[in-house]
Amino acid sequence: MLVPERISISERVRATLEQISGARLGMLLGLVVVISGCSSMTRVQTWEGQAVSEREIATLKAPSTITVSEVNGRSMDEFLLTDVAVDYQLLVGNNTVVFSHKTIWARPSGTGTGNARVAVIESEPQVVEFEARAGEVYRFEVPEVTDRREAEALAGAFRASIVDSAGNRVADAAPQGAVRASEPSGPSARQPAVPDAAAEERDDTLGALQNLWREASDEQRREFLRWALD
Repeated sequence: MLVPERISISERVRATLEQISGARLGMLLGLVVVISGCSSMTRVQTWEGQAVSEREIATLKAPSTITVSEVNGRSMDEFLLTDVAVDYQLLVGNNTVVFSHKTIWARPSGTGTGNARVAVIESEPQVVEFEARAGEVYRFEVPEVTDRREAEALAGAFRASIVDSAGNRVADAAPQGAVRASEPSGPSARQPAVPDAAAEERDDTLGALQNLWREASDEQRREFLRWALD
């Protein structure tokens, strides 16, 4: 009996390319270059506008199993970071972070729907709010999983905490559905600079396209690729 194992980004890309040929292969090779470039980016500024002094920010370290989707009302989806440990730079003060636990596992040959060779196991979105202090380094405290069965069990009842550099717990996360804020209360409202309108529009467009792709079914994605390549 084959046991599913965690697989890396490069292995997932290679498995996909084995099923692609011709013009589609050329297009996906271009995407591989983009993904490779993203994988080297491990520091993300979570506010819009200019950078500020290192003495005026805090850092939140997210392991490769944590996918941060939003910080203080600003979407982080545009960074397309998956299976990569990321340092998120936070402005000092109150910060609200939305995230989920996500792992990717190889399927044994002949299992799954269609030609899918991987299984993505993701928890429901969680939200955590905490006060960030200047110069402090925070991290997510999450359970470790060693196989797909453990990942599925964790996804169904996922809980996480934020701890500081001394290991002290500063906040516990809760399911996003149980914590609905009408407006972001974090530092996004006190941005260091006025955002560029053109850049903001590009970000919105890219984010919308990425959301559409994630929500599309396998058939819809195939139809889109046929349309794009005709």
